[in-house]
Amino acid sequence: MKSPLSLVVTALSIVSIVAVSVGTAFAQDKITWRMQTIAAPNTSEYDDLAQAFADRVGKLSGGRMEIKVFGSGVLSGELEAGGAVANGVFELWHSYTELYASKAPEFRSSNEWPVNADRLQAAMWYYAGGSKFYRDALIPHNLHHLGVTPVAGEHIWSKVPLRSVEDMKGLKIRSGGVASRSFKILGAAPVSMSGSDVYQGLQRGVVDAAEWTTLTVNYGFGLHEVTKYVVMPSYSGGSTYDWVSNLDAWNELPDDLKEIVESALHEVGFKYWMKVKAEESRVLQELQEKGIEIIYWSDEDMRKLDEARMQVVGEMYTKDTPEYAVIMKDQFKYLQSLGYDVPAKYLAD
Repeated sequence: MKSPLSLVVTALSIVSIVAVSVGTAFAQDKITWRMQTIAAPNTSEYDDLAQAFADRVGKLSGGRMEIKVFGSGVLSGELEAGGAVANGVFELWHSYTELYASKAPEFRSSNEWPVNADRLQAAMWYYAGGSKFYRDALIPHNLHHLGVTPVAGEHIWSKVPLRSVEDMKGLKIRSGGVASRSFKILGAAPVSMSGSDVYQGLQRGVVDAAEWTTLTVNYGFGLHEVTKYVVMPSYSGGSTYDWVSNLDAWNELPDDLKEIVESALHEVGFKYWMKVKAEESRVLQELQEKGIEIIYWSDEDMRKLDEARMQVVGEMYTKDTPEYAVIMKDQFKYLQSLGYDVPAKYLAD
């Protein structure tokens, strides 16, 4: 007959074996994804959105899933990132699907809505049914469109006062995409320039104004040091960040982890948006304290800019890219439902 001590030792041995077995099984079951974000480290987009999302997935999954975050350009160039995810180089991409438009033309202007009828318009359109357009377009590329997060709009930062749209004529302005084409329609002289060169371009007089990223990010890059004016309101608000995963990797996730990933994205995205709004108010106040004049364009001026942007996406882009026309028309109809007066020619079937 075994002594009580030997029974305890035997019991502890069994517990140890079970613990090791469970730990080994857990380690084998743990899923690790790598994600590249378009954001740079130490920015709110990186810390409060990309990294916060990864942390939340880890917590909600009890450690069963880990998402390792890498900054812009670390795993792949941004223009090549969509293809890298499709090929399984890494599993998740937080960026703008517009950068993948050369392979999926449906996304020709996915992150640049022509008008800003509501700051949440793109997110509302997506979750009200627009997601089907994006997901269907990406399936043939072995990609899954996971979701979107609202982003703040862009503004014009200028060394010279721009009191109205008329002051755009002849203006050397760094810009790209829809903004560049619409500014040209209004008489400006757009200049192509990488985001990393904007500060020096303004400082050295290569350009007199610039549109780049959001108000808070531009402030963080110090654009207030080389400009004197910021034009409000945003002409490009109401857009979103995109979250795109490798389709095979997504399909291999257990259903409960899929739900966790989606829930984490919605939760963190909402908190990030609330913080962005608060930060914008703070930044506007600090800009004025530093001597930056905030210029507010009239409704008439904003309508002229809107019309130029609608011309770009509604005529130029749809002519060049018929695949995008289907999505564009649905987005125009959604803008109309929000009360924006969209010209009939952009709504016709």
